[in-house]
Amino acid sequence: MSPMTLSEKTATRTYGLLASRVSETLGSVLRTGQPPRPEERELLSNGESLLEQFIVGSRLVEGDKFRKDELAPRPDAIKAFRHALFTLQVLQRVGADEKVTTTLREIRKALAEIRQAHSMDQIDQERAVSVASFFTALASLLCDDLARTKLEDGAPQRSTNSVTPGGTTSRVF
Repeated sequence: MSPMTLSEKTATRTYGLLASRVSETLGSVLRTGQPPRPEERELLSNGESLLEQFIVGSRLVEGDKFRKDELAPRPDAIKAFRHALFTLQVLQRVGADEKVTTTLREIRKALAEIRQAHSMDQIDQERAVSVASFFTALASLLCDDLARTKLEDGAPQRSTNSVTPGGTTSRVF
């Protein structure tokens, strides 16, 4: 694996922080039994935007045709997609015959439903746990990437608390 560029490190940190905050917010919603507050809704919306970046990269890799009215994908879409694909593989949420784009769209749809909910009756608990586990695993994998990069760069390594994705590996989205 080639060393990360500064922009890749920055993106990895940004994605990791966002993934961690989305996971924490979903955990809070599930723990408290309260739908997301306005500031949490904004954060979940940012999580949807991150998923959209993953989807663009996935579409590009899968050879989907982009419409003329769609913006051309940026080169970093592929790098973003790599993070999502690896996370889905770790969680065993995508099979060999499935399109990753479909799975990512299902995650984005579930996150949007949670964000828009005004009562807990509108939130499917099992899907919320599944989405939270995706973001937890994503944050953990991104943190591991950064720690590995520090080792490769010769920087002293601080202890990292790697979270092994636990819980269900069934498809819930």
